[in-house]
Amino acid sequence: MISAPAKVASQPIVRRAPNDYIDEEYARKKLASFPDEVSCWICLEEKDLSSTSRPLLRDCCCRGGSGWAHYKCLEQYATDKIDTIFENTKLGGHMNPGDFAEIWTSCPNCNQSYENDLGLATSAGFMNYIEEKDDVSPDLQMKGMKAWLRVESNMTFLTGLRNACHLDESYIEEGRQISNKILKRILPKIQKSTLPPQQRKLELEADLHGNDLAFFAEKNGDYEAALAAG
Repeated sequence: MISAPAKVASQPIVRRAPNDYIDEEYARKKLASFPDEVSCWICLEEKDLSSTSRPLLRDCCCRGGSGWAHYKCLEQYATDKIDTIFENTKLGGHMNPGDFAEIWTSCPNCNQSYENDLGLATSAGFMNYIEEKDDVSPDLQMKGMKAWLRVESNMTFLTGLRNACHLDESYIEEGRQISNKILKRILPKIQKSTLPPQQRKLELEADLHGNDLAFFAEKNGDYEAALAAG
């Protein structure tokens, strides 16, 4: 009797803290080359080039002294904004989950998406926020909302990884694992469930990020999934 081959356990997804994606040494050099005194537009702390300080970051279309901020300040800003949306929803307000990624990953001053390592860090922060909110808050148990936000946040992070692959080759491995998580664990559950109009939004979201899913799924050796995603 031929025994079935043993299943190989998949490696756990590497979960870095979002600010670990920031190249602080490069950020300090960039800040040092800027001639003017600048400060964080959120906490108003002025720039400090010492190695123990949190560097001010900017990777958007802002010019002059505007747009500089600490990562942790941006994270808190986004968290507070979305927490307010959830509170308003409890009181009957409107929630548009499509705005969530923009709150996390776009500069509210120039409205451009953050790029490079700052774009990756903020997209990772968005994903972590949704996954943690998913565990502790009943607010996301609304019909279809929980699943949609999980897809939105994971795909946003996947896009961040793809855009930052030129900075660090290890991001390709993370992208493979995240794409596998989306294709094998998240999307199948959504496809089996009956959702209200959110289902159409999910389909549109999958189409929007299809290139990223296909890119990493192909690198994962899952050519069938890559073809479907693309």
